[in-house]
Amino acid sequence: MMNRILTLILCAAIPATGLGSGAMMFDGVDDYANMGNVPNLGTEDFTISGWINVEDLSLNNVFIVKYQDADNRFYFTQIPGGSLIFYAEDSNIIKARADSDSGLISENKWTHIVAVGKSGVSTTIYANGVDVTSSKSYIAHTGGDILNTGSFNLGNYNDGIYMKGQIDEVLIYNRFLEASEVEAMHASSGAWYPKTGLVSRWSMDKNGISTGNPHPNGSTVKDSAGSNDGIIVDGADSSMVLTSSPVRKKRGRR
Repeated sequence: MMNRILTLILCAAIPATGLGSGAMMFDGVDDYANMGNVPNLGTEDFTISGWINVEDLSLNNVFIVKYQDADNRFYFTQIPGGSLIFYAEDSNIIKARADSDSGLISENKWTHIVAVGKSGVSTTIYANGVDVTSSKSYIAHTGGDILNTGSFNLGNYNDGIYMKGQIDEVLIYNRFLEASEVEAMHASSGAWYPKTGLVSRWSMDKNGISTGNPHPNGSTVKDSAGSNDGIIVDGADSSMVLTSSPVRKKRGRR
């Protein structure tokens, strides 16, 4: 049976002047997007990618989380000091982990971040097209199951830790991306991305909202590549505004 790779890509690291797309604002208090019970990493390779713009580096800024309980979860986040961590656990067994050094992320600057797991081989973090994986606490993707029944969220860890900043262009693949592909995505400011193996793509300007306006609570975050549409959870303050983004007009390619 052919290995599949789950790749989720979060991109950003260009000045915060938009280049043609839209990003979603998260207030760090109660904003997030719930994509339901998708995806699971299973025993396959994976990659996580997207564009992020953090407002306060003293916080734990959550980008991607799938949380069932403390023994079954995976997440990709920025921790205080500006470092990144990808962590996956199944049945209280760590299945994959990679960290970056501190000082990698800067406040109010877009950064393109990517986590890649190659089954039985490696776990890698990229920032702005460069491998920034540190040797500390490193665990290669073991190839064992990474499964849980929790919701897949953008910007929220277990209703307690949130993202304060912006997120755009979240991609998931059922294969690992090569280093050259990650580099090319960043170099194009997101205008180019591989289409082979693309499972889900959440581009925040595809939801029928005009720049400068909020996403209503309960509205849809459209998955333009698959069927995993998400739901906006915005509390009571209408703060999830569509803002300008560094991501250029998309040109997906094989």
